[in-house]
Amino acid sequence: MAGGTETTILLVRHGESTDNVARRLGSLGPGAPLTDRGRAQARALALRLASRNVAAVYVSPLLRARQTAEILAATLGRGISTRDELREIGLGLTEGSTAESDIARVGAQYLRWLSGHLTEALDGDESGSDVVARMSATLATLASAHPGGTVVAVSHGGAIGLAVSMLADNVTDDYAMTHPLANCGVAEIVHSDGRWTLRSWSGDPDRAPHPGDLIDLVGRSDAEQVRARQGNAVAAVDVGGVPCVHVDIPQAWGPMRRSPNGPIFPPTRSSTRYATGLMREVRGHGRSRPGRSRSKPWPLAVCTYCAS
Repeated sequence: MAGGTETTILLVRHGESTDNVARRLGSLGPGAPLTDRGRAQARALALRLASRNVAAVYVSPLLRARQTAEILAATLGRGISTRDELREIGLGLTEGSTAESDIARVGAQYLRWLSGHLTEALDGDESGSDVVARMSATLATLASAHPGGTVVAVSHGGAIGLAVSMLADNVTDDYAMTHPLANCGVAEIVHSDGRWTLRSWSGDPDRAPHPGDLIDLVGRSDAEQVRARQGNAVAAVDVGGVPCVHVDIPQAWGPMRRSPNGPIFPPTRSSTRYATGLMREVRGHGRSRPGRSRSKPWPLAVCTYCAS
């Protein structure tokens, strides 16, 4: 590949499947089909990708991914090529299970991979390193086959999340831990000079993003900008006119606040207590701050990531 040439790969998670609805673990072929909702998700995505000048569509061998790819390819006017390496992560003895204990065990192993324990495997199935290696190899092959172009690769949430977290040089290895990819969500990665960069990571594609839809917008903003870090300090990004910040705290939620003329404060225990007071003010409860009317509360954003 010529130096500096950028190849874009749109990694697409398949649409909703019957196994998704039933909460059934499945990674072996042929696998579960799409639901009616899953087909609708794929049709909507196809329309959004129609302007991207996609050169080719590649797909995992599993049925839910192939059905998604067929819908995309029909709109994009491209054929489909199957790549076994795009399959979902191996699930070991939990394959086909709907037991909550097995779902929790798979989730725990996935989080351990994202925490750096890539040599571990689930019930003797493939390790995290195996998944990253096969995804890395096939993505590099696709990039070499389409220098300067854009291709679609339909895969699975687990495989995409682990691969992008480990391969992209502008996100941390645990990125997918707090950024789940919804059905028909897209992770856009760019290959140039032997390096991968995450350009965007979609939120829930079933919702139209708008200012104030912070779960969706902050997720995409995190993916698009490299956060400057120094100790516990983080850089804020302006999303839909609202200053938002990503912070590494154990809680599943993080508040922050801004005065009209003041700085941005990352959350601490004291600022969290202060933020709850501001929330009451915004909702019209409690007393207003001195010198400020209830009609003009301080802007407050509470951003939540849910790994469901």
